[in-house]
Amino acid sequence: MGIFDNGMDSAMDSAMDKAKEFADSHEDHVDQGLDKAADFADDNTGGRFSDQIDQGKDKIDDYFGEDGNQQ
Repeated sequence: MGIFDNGMDSAMDSAMDKAKEFADSHEDHVDQGLDKAADFADDNTGGRFSDQIDQGKDKIDDYFGEDGNQQ
């Protein structure tokens, strides 16, 4: 462990908290962004990984729940 490990952990926690707050207050924008990212990845892989992309998107949706709030 280095001397910066604790600082990095707290900085990462802070960034994650801010991301969750944003997601909670801008649910529609986050959903649209996630859809665009999934479509972009699917288009750029020629549809070869559609199932995996859909699974990843579903896991993110499940993590934040149907109403955009983390469960």
